[in-house]
Formats: sequence, structure tokens, C-alpha cells
Amino acid sequence: TTSEWPTLLDVAAHGVRPSRSAGPFTDSEWEAIVAGATEHRLQGLLNQWLTETGVVVSAAQLERARHTQRIASVRAMQLEHLLVEIASELTSADLEFRVLKGAAHARSLYSNPGLRPYADIDVLVPSERWQLAVGTLQSAGLSRPQPEIAPGFDARFGKGATFRTPSGLGVDLHRTLVAGYYGLAVELESLFERSQTITVEGRQLLTLSPEAQLLHAAFHATLSDVTPRLISLRDLVNAALAPECDTDAVLELAGRWRATPVLARSLCEARAVLEPTESSPLFEWSATYRASHRDRLLLRAYDVRRGRWAWQAASGVFAIEGARERARYGWSITAPLRNRAGSALPRRRHRETRPT
Repeated sequence: TTSEWPTLLDVAAHGVRPSRSAGPFTDSEWEAIVAGATEHRLQGLLNQWLTETGVVVSAAQLERARHTQRIASVRAMQLEHLLVEIASELTSADLEFRVLKGAAHARSLYSNPGLRPYADIDVLVPSERWQLAVGTLQSAGLSRPQPEIAPGFDARFGKGATFRTPSGLGVDLHRTLVAGYYGLAVELESLFERSQTITVEGRQLLTLSPEAQLLHAAFHATLSDVTPRLISLRDLVNAALAPECDTDAVLELAGRWRATPVLARSLCEARAVLEPTESSPLFEWSATYRASHRDRLLLRAYDVRRGRWAWQAASGVFAIEGARERARYGWSITAPLRNRAGSALPRRRHRETRPT
């Protein structure tokens, strides 16, 4: 707990509960608040909070907050333009896709997209067309910094891959929503069954259905980071409190994905941290849900700080059916270890032939 944390919580919860901070703040306190807001991607909410609550700050402190929002806005415009370019490339290749996370959440979960900064573009494609999507991005000039861990792994078992433009902007190409057990348990076809429409630079693009988007927000808040960003918790609160949120549809889909314990845990955490004044059937349900011992063990794979990928990858074995597929998966996820061990072995020197 740090001195700026209560104020950051106020900022993250602005609009869903009354503010508890009034100021004034010293310059060092304010610098910590602005830095924390940037780390947790709260730049837009910070400026809205300043405007709507009348919190006392100096002119210099107000300008510092506005400066960080301008930086985030410029980044968002760059990413929006990139998203439209990527959408055009995928469409030209006859590839169905869905916009995920930041760009989608900003337009479907917030009254103003500027309230929800993001750092890269996330796009989901059907698993069976993964290789075509990879080739399409590479043909468009994007590069992949990290290679596939084993041939065929990404299209069958992986979460996705990160690509970079020549200028350094990131595009995360997804096959599923998260690594490990819970990503492998997602019914991939359900991600394309229903959709919502968002508009980016005048172009209409598809994102996930409200219930799938809420579950993805739950995954991101609980599984992607050991300590989630506050904006991720706010995404989930907004999704759970949205008028179009259909509790039965969310719970039904969570059951199909074997993600009910993830949903319950994330809702409880978001409610405990941000303390929204308004409740919802999903919040009430999560308060009474009890995960099984097996589910608690699976969730632990996402709680470790060291070797997170290895733990998550190991958990994926329990989501795969069939001995042959499990063996293929196990061989793939241990490929980095085998390669590392092989590279550490001393090379055999050729025996010199001496003249007799």
C-alpha cells in the first residue's frame, strides 16, 4: 500500500462510487498519482475525475495530468489507424476476425473511448485459419520477435503471437483468450457465434458478444497478471453493470468454457477493490460461489510470479482430450527446455587426422 493508492482507487472507481479524496496534494504526491495512473492506464479517468469532482490541485498539477492524457490520446490515434490497416489486410485475405481488449473495451464499455487508454492492438482469428493470418500480417510488413516454440503449436495449442510494425507498434494476434488450461478450455467457435459492432475511424468492426467480452475481461483481470491493472478491474465492473448484461447468458457461457471459477474470483476482486455502489446479479452470485479443490489448484497456476508460463502451460494438459494430443502438447511445451539443454552441451570437436 502506498500513499497514492487511495487516490488511484478513487480515480479507477470514478462514476461507480463517490470520491473520497479532496486534496490538496504536494507535488511529490501528485507525481506519484500521475505515475500510478499511467501505469494502471487511468489517464482518461484521472482527467474526468479532476473535472467532475472539483478535487483541489494546482494549475501545474492539472497540466501534468492533462499532458499524460494527451500522450495517451496520440498513442490511441496511432493504434486506431493501425487497427484499420490491419482490418483491411485481414478482410482482403477473406479472414474473419474480432477486435479484442483495449480498442474494443474503449468503445463498448465506456461512454467516451478516451477514458480507456491501451498500448497495443489485439485481434482474434479462427484457429483453423491461423497460418493464413500470420502470413497476412507478415506480408503487410509486420515482424514476429519471438518464434513459435514448436512447429504447429500456435495453431493447435497457443494463445497467440505478438507482431511489431517497423515503428514498434504492437499487434497481438489471438487464437484464444489466455494461455494454459483456461485458454484451451474455451469453445473457440463460440467466440464467433455472436458479436457487437464498434466504429473506428468511420469503419465498422466486429468485437465479441457482451457475454464473451465480459468473460474476456474476467480472464484479463484474474489470469493475465498476478496483480491486475486497475483499468482491467474497471473494465469488468463496467461490463457487469451494463444494462445489456444478461446474467444467464454469461453463466451459461462460463460453464461451457469451464471458466466459472475465474468469473467468480474476478468479480469478487473487482467488487472488493473498486467497491461500486450499484450491485448486479453477477456480483451477488459471485459472493456465494465456492470453487472446487481442483479449480483452486488450476487457478494457482496463474498466481505464481516465477515461471508463470511454465505453470500455465503445464495446467493446459488437463484441458486436452486424448492421449496422443496430450503427448503432442507435452512434447511441444518442453521444446524450449530441450533446446536450451542442447545449446548448453559442448560441441564435439572433430578429431584431427595426423599424417603417419
